[in-house]
Amino acid sequence: PKLEKPSQWCGVSFQPADWSTMLEIAGAAAECMKQKYNVIMIPHHTQIFAVLMFAVRACGVNDKSEKVLAASLPKTMLARVGTGEGKSLIIGMLAAFVAKKGLRAHVINDQRVLTKRDYDTNAAL
Repeated sequence: PKLEKPSQWCGVSFQPADWSTMLEIAGAAAECMKQKYNVIMIPHHTQIFAVLMFAVRACGVNDKSEKVLAASLPKTMLARVGTGEGKSLIIGMLAAFVAKKGLRAHVINDQRVLTKRDYDTNAAL
């Protein structure tokens, strides 16, 4: 579905172009999973919801027009994602969104094996 007008959360606008970017990233994530598991796997609804909420927050980073960050945006956001619910894919999709917004995304992990696995899986995003 096409987003016709900006959506707002805490004074931050999530533009139709942002929605298009999210759809593009979700499609790329599904393709990454297809490459890895040889079956079409679209991102789970909890993954998409978590990425959307963090993506809207990321949209407010450069919005200084009404002092959105100081006034209403949370400085810290947490998402509770259970074991096996795809934290790595959520992080990969969010990093892709942040990069497409022209911001830097830093992903830190202290497990070398997981770092390599996740990089290999999410590099196409």
